[in-house]
Amino acid sequence: MVDPARQDFLNRCSQANTLVDLAERKFSAWLSSIGSAYSDAWTTHTKFITGIGTQAKLAEDLLLGAALALIPGAIGGALGDMMKITKDAAKDTWSAALLRNNMAVVANVMSDLQLGAPTIDGIKDLAKWGFRSGAVVGMTGVTIPVGDVYKKFPTDPLVWQNGINERVQTELANVTQWILAWQNCVNTNNGRFVPNFNPYEKVWDALKFEMKTFNPTGPPSTDILLLVPVNQPDVSKIFQAGFLTTWIDKYSWEASTAMSPVTWDGFPLLSRGIEGEIVDYGERLDLKDVEAFVDACGSRDYGKYAQAQIPDDLRRAMRDAQLAPFAR
Repeated sequence: MVDPARQDFLNRCSQANTLVDLAERKFSAWLSSIGSAYSDAWTTHTKFITGIGTQAKLAEDLLLGAALALIPGAIGGALGDMMKITKDAAKDTWSAALLRNNMAVVANVMSDLQLGAPTIDGIKDLAKWGFRSGAVVGMTGVTIPVGDVYKKFPTDPLVWQNGINERVQTELANVTQWILAWQNCVNTNNGRFVPNFNPYEKVWDALKFEMKTFNPTGPPSTDILLLVPVNQPDVSKIFQAGFLTTWIDKYSWEASTAMSPVTWDGFPLLSRGIEGEIVDYGERLDLKDVEAFVDACGSRDYGKYAQAQIPDDLRRAMRDAQLAPFAR
């Protein structure tokens, strides 16, 4: 006679496997859309930098950090502050794109991938269920998944996407291994296993990204089963803006000194020069006050950039206040 509780547990294990299948498809499609945007952004940025005739290019080890530089919480997030990007999504198409595409989640997962770290931290919590303390060690038919060692993703955006399917399948295979271990224990009537939990619920709870570095004030986790592909033009533009801002900060001075002043600055009424082309590109990416930022980075005078952000009426009021003692 079939034990109803035992059969119910095995049925829920089957449902949990279906969740893993769905998560694999969702995760893979989402990552592929990010990979395409990352590749497109790098191709477009490289074409622009080559087109302006400079040899100063972003070093390969800077690429991911540069792409993520303007996302709140990023390692390079100070550049976001420097560029004065508003966080009011109702007024700023840039911020709306960040929110619409869950870029904090994108940044966290991309960082984990390049580090070779797990993206789905909840997998390790599956070890808590069913096995008495220490009982899993040495149990026949039970393989303990190892989920903390993965291949690091390449720094080159053009080959970044090649590792997506392997990584998604490898990481989610650890979930399938736990489900298989639970099924084996029940089918063999293993006395050291206690099936007093719902496998479907525990697997669903595990299939989440936990926020670590980016946007620490946002939602603490993101459900993998609810992922949808990002808007690739949006995300490409965000990555391009990060590439360009980082390039301006680190290389614009080098590029300007390698050119004649007329080539870099242009000539009144005839040409805006290379600096003008950079400003135009930045404005197409919805960056704020690009010209002031280029000037500040070129002179290494960030105070000059900060001064450029002060509205004219406020600057006049500050000047009048400074001159007031001498007017008496």
